[in-house]
Amino acid sequence: MIEDGITFKEWKQWLATWKNYAKVTELEKQCDRGKQVATFLSYCKREFLSKLHHILGITESTPKTLDEVINDIQGYLRSQQNIMVDRWKLLRRTQAPGESFDDYLVDLKDI
Repeated sequence: MIEDGITFKEWKQWLATWKNYAKVTELEKQCDRGKQVATFLSYCKREFLSKLHHILGITESTPKTLDEVINDIQGYLRSQQNIMVDRWKLLRRTQAPGESFDDYLVDLKDI
């Protein structure tokens, strides 16, 4: 479920899971635009749906495609992230004692 306050990093992880779900269920082939959007919105918590409605203008009856809805959400969440804070985190991040290089690299790429 997508909750209000989701970070851009959490969104990217959730979106990867959603894309796998949509592929497995053949959502694009099996359903029309309205059902695709409704299915997606059913995975959003009420508070997040309210934000979609009031800030992005996305409602249950939106004429947008699912890809357009996802792109709008992604753009909004990205705009909420402070680039300066991200840069500071990147510059300050060092490999911790005992941390594997793979874990360190993954964390760097997620910043």
